[in-house]
Parts: sequence; C-alpha cells; structure tokens
Amino acid sequence: MKRGASDESHGGNKRPAYSNKPLRSPSKTSSSSEDEDEGHLYARIGDVLDNRYEVISVMGKGTFGKVFGCNDRKHQDIVAVKVIRSIKRYIESALIEAGILSYVFDRQKESKVDYFVKLYSRFYTSSGHLGLVCEPLGISLYELVKKNNYVGLPLSQVKSISHQLLHAMAFLHSIELIHTDLKLENILFVDNDFNEVPQADGTKLLIPVDPKIKIIDFGGATFDHKHKSRIISTRQYRGPEVILECGWSFPSDIWSVGCMIAEVTDSLTHSLLLTHLLAHLLTHLLTYSLTYSLIH
Repeated sequence: MKRGASDESHGGNKRPAYSNKPLRSPSKTSSSSEDEDEGHLYARIGDVLDNRYEVISVMGKGTFGKVFGCNDRKHQDIVAVKVIRSIKRYIESALIEAGILSYVFDRQKESKVDYFVKLYSRFYTSSGHLGLVCEPLGISLYELVKKNNYVGLPLSQVKSISHQLLHAMAFLHSIELIHTDLKLENILFVDNDFNEVPQADGTKLLIPVDPKIKIIDFGGATFDHKHKSRIISTRQYRGPEVILECGWSFPSDIWSVGCMIAEVTDSLTHSLLLTHLLAHLLTHLLTYSLTYSLIH
C-alpha cells in the first residue's frame, strides 16, 4: 500500500494544533533536577505501539526520547518511530518540529526535491507518549567520519554531499526557513551500503555506495521573520555573527554547511579553515558587533 507523508488514519487521539512559536531552551533548574530516565517509554522487541508498529530494534536514545525500528503492520514496511519522553516541554517541541516537517514536506513535494526526512504520521500511546513515524534512514555523516577514524572522504563523495547540502539550503531558505542546527550528526545517508576500500597503511576506508543524504532534526528550525534566540547551532558549527551577537539569518546555515564540508574532506582542514577565515573576519565583525550591541 502506498504511503503518504500525512498518514493520520490510525489512532483516534486528537492532535494538538501546530504552533509557530519559537522554541525556548529549558531552564537550567529543570534540566539539572531531571532524572535522565524520566519519561522514557520502555518497549521490548515484539511490543506493538499504537496497535500497529511492532518494535524490531532500538535505533537510538537521546535527551528527547528513543527511536525504535518498527514493522508497520498496515503498510508492511519498516519505519523509524521517534517516541518522545512524556515531559511537557519535549512534547511541545516535538509537536512544533512535526508541524515544520509537514510544511517542509508539502513544499518540497511541490518543488520535486527530496532532501529532508519524511514524517509519515504521529500518534499517542495509552501512557501519553507522543510517537513520530518517519522514514528509516542510515547512519549519520558523523558516524561515518568516526568509523573512518576522521580520514576525509574521496573528492567525488565530498562533491556529491556538498551539492546536496547546498541545494537543500537553497530550497529551505526559499521558503524562509532556517534550520539553525546543521551538523554531521543531523545529516543521514539514505542507505547503509558501504564499500571497504583498502588504504596504504593497511586500514580500510568505508565509502558509501550511494552518497544520497537527508537532513533531520528540525526541532530548532525557525522562520526568518519569527523571533530569534540569541544562540543557535552546536558550537563547532556556529557562525561568527552568532558568537559575536551581530544578529543572524540564512548565512548562519551556510557557515555550518561549510564547516561540514571541510570536516568530511579533512578534519584538520576544518580547523585551518576556521583559523584562516576568522583572522580576516574578526576585526570587521568585532566592530559591527559593538555597533549592533549599542543600537539593540
């Protein structure tokens, strides 16, 4: 059976309306006193979620919750189910992300592009956990770089990945959306097929058979005209205009893309690139930062 990106035919629970409100970072008080295991769904292999999704693997666990590999009994295919911790702020953030993903899917379908993870549907368990049903993807760019002991990928692979990232940003920015958290961990391969290429030092380099990628994690995404938080992006991918509080917009995503391209080319190149660029930009940005601070 053909699957749609907004398959809401299961369940029966009323979904809260999508909100465009910007995400707020949790307070230090609440996060420091919170148990790391609080609110997680505990599911075993063979358990069935929402009377439909049979758990076949645990794909990952994070601050937000867990990701399970599931067999969708309706469509008879494999999906990734992201089950959010039953904590209010995580559920609210996940609902915002779900709304943005649905919007992105509709717009990219119109434009016939396919650079972002597909959200199929969402549901609530009887225990009050929110589940987001997504297409299954492969490992992240970060995992590949780590497996390869931080050795850069061949130029042909870097070109393909760079091309996809830049086209993805061109599309995202054309609909006035800024991702704000682009990093290797949020870029996933569509397939998990890799060739092992022997190296001169006796090691083997994992090379994707197909370097097609997709971007995930829109939990911090925001429209350019909406309220913007002071700090965005993971530190290693944070643009100088963000660090110096000069105000940020679409170029912040492009800076992060540049950092990722440098990293998959050569981790040392990444550090050298930042040093070289910042040496030229620092004086100008510091001057602008001071002016911006005085005005705002």
